[in-house]
Amino acid sequence: MNKGNEKQPVALNDEFKVKMMNALLTCQGHISAIAKMLTAGKSCEDILMQISAVDSALRKVGKQILINHLEHCVKDGLENGEDSIGSFGKLLDRYLLN
Repeated sequence: MNKGNEKQPVALNDEFKVKMMNALLTCQGHISAIAKMLTAGKSCEDILMQISAVDSALRKVGKQILINHLEHCVKDGLENGEDSIGSFGKLLDRYLLN
């Protein structure tokens, strides 16, 4: 049984992990570009466009992880008699309010 806020490790599909890691590496590249743009004195508009690109990319990663959580963790919890729906609702509230 899970104690407190301790979360059980999840075995993510290797293909999914690679896809998410590639997306995060792309975000990391965008963030490095933003830092270089700031150092180089690029225009605020260009910097904000780059920030917007990172924000969008991170939201896509979050969406995919949220879908994976629903399809696997919540489903498995329901099959094991856990209150996965209630837990998912709390997670969704925290994720959407960040």
